[in-house]
Amino acid sequence: MRICLIKPIGRRWEDEQYYIDIGQGFLGTALQKAGHEVRVLDCMREKLSWKKFEGFIRENPYDFYGMKVYSWGVQAANRTIEIIRKHCPQALIGVGGPHPSGAVEDVFNHIPGTDFAWQGEAEIHLPQFLGKMEVQSSKFKVQREKRMDQNSPFTLHLSPLTLEGIPGLIYRSPEGVKANPPYFHENIDEFGYPDWEMLKMGDYIRTSRKIRYVGNYYIPVVTSRGCSMPCTYCAAWRLSGKKVRRHSIEYVIGWITELKNRYGIDFFAFVDDALTADREYFLKLLEEIIRRDLKIHWDCAQNAVRFDNLDEEMLKLMERSGCFYMCVAVESGSPQTLRAMKRRADLDLVREKVNLIKKNTKMLVQGYFILGYPTDTWEDLKATARFSRELPLDAVQYFLFTPHPGSEIYQQLRAEGKLPKINWKRWHYGDVSVPLKDVSRETLNFYHRWAYFRFYHQKRFILAEEFSDLPVDFDWIRDARSLIRAFFRLLTS
Repeated sequence: MRICLIKPIGRRWEDEQYYIDIGQGFLGTALQKAGHEVRVLDCMREKLSWKKFEGFIRENPYDFYGMKVYSWGVQAANRTIEIIRKHCPQALIGVGGPHPSGAVEDVFNHIPGTDFAWQGEAEIHLPQFLGKMEVQSSKFKVQREKRMDQNSPFTLHLSPLTLEGIPGLIYRSPEGVKANPPYFHENIDEFGYPDWEMLKMGDYIRTSRKIRYVGNYYIPVVTSRGCSMPCTYCAAWRLSGKKVRRHSIEYVIGWITELKNRYGIDFFAFVDDALTADREYFLKLLEEIIRRDLKIHWDCAQNAVRFDNLDEEMLKLMERSGCFYMCVAVESGSPQTLRAMKRRADLDLVREKVNLIKKNTKMLVQGYFILGYPTDTWEDLKATARFSRELPLDAVQYFLFTPHPGSEIYQQLRAEGKLPKINWKRWHYGDVSVPLKDVSRETLNFYHRWAYFRFYHQKRFILAEEFSDLPVDFDWIRDARSLIRAFFRLLTS
């Protein structure tokens, strides 16, 4: 089967759109191993407009188009599907990723044009499913009707036993939407590495922009899949499971050395949710990086490190192995909000660990905070912003609360009828999704910007003395212009 995996057109300011998608790299490798012909189309890297994308589809028909969909990308996914249907009406279309994995019951209401959806990991059973579709191509058809509802636009006419036996598959049936339980493979080393050539690594390096205020580009590294933490606002476990499954240390070192030797890459980002959860494993990995003298720079700023097992030994090994930038998920300065979030850390521990990092290392530390959690009061908001300024952080990111489909708080709000009519295009961390009881939407949006102003309007940031030892050079004029443009976009949004 000829397959095209698409990273849809998105907002130009959304950093996630500029990251290389290693998930599609893993899936592409699995599909190729199963004998399929695969192409990955990164619309953002290719700088495709909708007109250019339509031209690509018209000139490059495939048998199957697959997309990873985030909640804020639902509208873009629907427009992508409309274009595919216009020029390739017989093609099969499937969606997976965070949104389908979280919005299982509603996925066909949100993305009515897709033939099927997928929850959880797809490396093993999606290739098998597409293989069955190809083999039985003379025995099935895709029925397309004008009605775009939950049950009937595209019914896959295969044996029910065939569909029911495919883990992760979400499909329509005469009885309604059926969702098979996801499958999470135990030995994730068996997936192999993402196909870097398929992902056009060389093009990524040449065209990537400056994503963070450190480094011109970076390549993600994963050491594990899954997260066992109970945080109410997170739905990551829907995609990768609650049980943490780890790559072997040899696998992770192989990932780094291949990219370093093959492409000259020496900036990496560890992006898995449970990087430091297994202390013994993590220390062994750091020691191996040091022993092999890999001479890399790396950060763990996309997903935060755990507080409970962070100590001086770990921090010094992190720095010796090349870590220069890390993130800690504080989330709130209100003990009441932390309890509501089911966060396993108190404010005294947070203060102790952040001070420990700054005392023992030169690593930059960024703090993550959530403003507008449904239980937040005006006093909770002020406590969070105040606590962030009291910590010796080098950077902060204040996320406006967004109830991710599939998370505990999303399900709770939905059951209580407190979810507003959803505009998925604005369902992101920069806009208020759920108004608070005693704080208006307008006030919360303003306070979000005010919190940033108060934090960075400190002498140490104006003088920027703390950043002189970083392993990268800064273009302060470009960075300042970017911040100013981002600020005015917020004011006019």
